[in-house]
Amino acid sequence: MGLLSQGSPLSWEETRRHAEHVRKHGILQFLHIYRALRDRHKDVLKWGDEVRPPPHTPPPQHTPRTRPARPLRDPGAGAAVRPGPCPPRCPGAGPVSSAAVPR
Repeated sequence: MGLLSQGSPLSWEETRRHAEHVRKHGILQFLHIYRALRDRHKDVLKWGDEVRPPPHTPPPQHTPRTRPARPLRDPGAGAAVRPGPCPPRCPGAGPVSSAAVPR
């Protein structure tokens, strides 16, 4: 709340229409402050210690799970693989020795 420098205060009848909303949210605000600060000791809440909502953070992007185009147990799934000998090794690649593998 602040100083009302523009406009005018609500009439009693207008205020009564909003009483339930103010009551409900006042209780929720009190409970939020209480739960956040109940473990503090030697600290006094003063006038103006109100709840401020956290800045809006967008929800994490959900990546849907992908499925293979065909079921893996489909007999035709391997048809796209060409039969024949394995492709030749990269040029300059020599035989792999077991000494090159760290233990």
